[in-house]
Amino acid sequence: MVQQLSLFASIPKSQYNLTIASLATLTGFQPSQFQSYNLICSPKTIVKYEPNSKNAQYEQYKIIMKSPFNEDEDDPKGSKEWIMQVNDIPSAGKRKINIQSLLESNIQLNSNQTIEESLGDLGYKIESDYVLKGERFFHQNNITIEIFQILLKKEDGQWSVLNDDGFVIKTFINVEKSTDIENLQKSSQILLNLKNELQGLIELDIPDRNSMDSRIGLRK
Repeated sequence: MVQQLSLFASIPKSQYNLTIASLATLTGFQPSQFQSYNLICSPKTIVKYEPNSKNAQYEQYKIIMKSPFNEDEDDPKGSKEWIMQVNDIPSAGKRKINIQSLLESNIQLNSNQTIEESLGDLGYKIESDYVLKGERFFHQNNITIEIFQILLKKEDGQWSVLNDDGFVIKTFINVEKSTDIENLQKSSQILLNLKNELQGLIELDIPDRNSMDSRIGLRK
């Protein structure tokens, strides 16, 4: 299970070109474009949490299924290659860096399988979908910087930007083991140094941890 250390920011659309140019100068590279199709999936059956019962330690989570997005495809759900991602709630306490456990697994569907059927076999159903579209920079010390927008599907079948006035920025480092305290501390400091370096251009910060909580509501 990967530990992802991250910071987030938002910028207005008017600042996009300056931000891209500044990040290209900082990293020494031009960004690569990315588009991903994402399904938010929830359990078909919700297990009621009862303290002191046999399911007291049992938690249900929403999962995210991700695949490459191609605007020319009529139905992106037809993809046969997916990444299943389960996110734990970020660590609590007074922290300067967001730390969250992520579990990912590659899913390869057979030619006669659909993603709906595969999710159904796992006891899950599709709740909603969206597209992430943006630019990605790779920086020293294993830092990834993404600047993107969220697209939702309209009634006419076209994908439209949720907030055309701005962009979301995410910077993160993945650490393979939660027990690697030295690397976690080192990576935290690297992100804080980046935050200070970008101050005045991008105001990186941690989001409300509850907004990143994928646990099912009855358990909270």
